[in-house]
Amino acid sequence: MSFVSKVPVLREYQATTVRDASAALKKHRKVLLQSPTGSGKSVMIAHMLRTASVERGMTCWLVCHRRELLKQLSDDLWESGVEHGMIAAGRTGSKAPVQVASIQTLARRLDRLPPPDLLAIDEAHHATAASYRRTIEHCPKSWTVGLTATPERTDGTGLGDLFNAMVHGPTVKELTGLGYLSPYRIIAPDRPLDMSGIHSRGGDYVKSEAAARAQEVTGKAVAHYMRYVHPHTCLVYCVTRAHARFVTENYLAAGIDAAYVAGDTPAAERERLVAGFKNGHPKVVVSVDLFGEGLDAPGLRAVQLLRPTKSLILHLQQIGRALRIEEGKDSAIILDHVGNSWVHGLPDDDREWSLAGRDKKPSQGQAIGLRHCPDCFAIYRATLLRCPGCGHEHVPEERVLEETDDKLVEFDSEQHKAMRQKEKKREESDCRTLEELVLLGVAREYSPSWAGVRWSFRHASRVNGRAIGRQEGIRQARAMLQELGV
Repeated sequence: MSFVSKVPVLREYQATTVRDASAALKKHRKVLLQSPTGSGKSVMIAHMLRTASVERGMTCWLVCHRRELLKQLSDDLWESGVEHGMIAAGRTGSKAPVQVASIQTLARRLDRLPPPDLLAIDEAHHATAASYRRTIEHCPKSWTVGLTATPERTDGTGLGDLFNAMVHGPTVKELTGLGYLSPYRIIAPDRPLDMSGIHSRGGDYVKSEAAARAQEVTGKAVAHYMRYVHPHTCLVYCVTRAHARFVTENYLAAGIDAAYVAGDTPAAERERLVAGFKNGHPKVVVSVDLFGEGLDAPGLRAVQLLRPTKSLILHLQQIGRALRIEEGKDSAIILDHVGNSWVHGLPDDDREWSLAGRDKKPSQGQAIGLRHCPDCFAIYRATLLRCPGCGHEHVPEERVLEETDDKLVEFDSEQHKAMRQKEKKREESDCRTLEELVLLGVAREYSPSWAGVRWSFRHASRVNGRAIGRQEGIRQARAMLQELGV
C-alpha cells in the first residue's frame, strides 16, 4: 500500500482528548482513554503514534484481538499517514517503528521481541485476558495507552488493576449534538424478556439457556425488520451460532438478502461477506459476537438485538455500531426485541465511568426513567410528554374512585399523603441523570437547588471515587437548567 502523506486534521474534541491523554502520560505510566463508539478513537491513536514515532523516535505497538480489526486498524493508520508493519500469523513483520499486532500472535512471540516505548491497546476492556496481561507484564517500562468506549469488565468491575488513570473523551449526547453521531429510535416491547430461572456465568447469562429463552421473540425478527428498516442494512445479534443460523434461515425464507457470519465462517468467506455488507449486500448480517465491537460498518442503518444480556458493556458495544452518521441517514434504528434497553438505559444516558467500576448494577426488569409508546413501540425518556418517534402524546392515567358494595369509602387524607410521598420518591429514583432531575424539578416548580442537592446525594454522582459536594451539585444543576433553556 502506498504511503499517504496527507495527515487528517483532528476535530476539536479529538485534539482535546489527545492533549489530555498526553498530559496524563506525563504523570502516569498506564492511561486508559475512554471515548464513545464512533468518536474516532483510531484517528486519535494514529495521531499519538505518529507523534511518538516520527517526532520523538519511539517504537510503538498497536494491539487488537480480531483479524478484522487488525486490517481495519492498519488501513486507518495508512490513511492517517502512519507507516507501519504488522505482527500477525503469516507475517514476518518489518523494521518500521510502528507495528500493528494481533494479540494472539504477539503473545507467542514476546520472547523474540524487545518491548516498545509505547504500547497501545485497542478495545482495552479485553486487556484482562491472560494474553494481554502477559504482554503488559513484558513491557514494564513502556508507556501504555488503552482505548475503549466501555472501560469495564463484563460484570461491571473496573480496570484499575491495569491502568493508573483514565481520560474521558466526549459523551454520546455531546457527539450527537455536534452532528458526529446519529440520533436514534429504539423499538422494543413494553418490558424486558423474562429471564427468571436463567443461570449466569462470568457476569452474563449462560448462552445455552439464554438462547432457548430468546427463541420466544425470534419469530417476529423478520417482520419488524420489514416494517422499520427495509430496504436498509441491519446487523443482527444472536445468542449462539445455532440461534444465528436459525434466524438467518428465517430471513432467507422471506426472500431477504441475508448472511450468517460468525467465528466458524471460513476467513476468506468472512472477509468477502464483511466487504459486501459495507456495500449493502447482503442487506442483513446475522452474527453472535463477531461484530460486537470495533468493526466499522459504513452504511449500517439498524441493529437488531435478539440476545438478552446482563452486561452493560456488551449492550453499549452492540448498539454503538448503528450510531455512526451516514449520508441520508436521519436516525439509527435499534430493534430491541429482548428489551435490553429497559435494563441498561438509553445510548446517550449520562454514565460515570471510573477505574473502580460500578458498585451497583441494575436489577432484571428495572425500568430506569423510560416510557413505552403504545403506537409505534418506541422507548424514550419519561420526562418527554410526546413520543419522539411518532408524536403520540402521553396522557397520565386518571385515578378513579373505587366502589365497595355500592358504598363510598371515606377518603383518608393521611393515607393519600403517604401514597403521594411514595409516588414522588419513585419519580425521583427513576431520574438517573442530572438532566432528568432538573426537568422533574421544573415540572414541580422547584428551585434548581433542589435538583443539585439531590444529585450531590446520589452515589452515581461519584467521579473517580470523589463525591460531588452540595455546592458543586447546585452549580451543575443551574448550568444544566441554562443549557436546557427551560
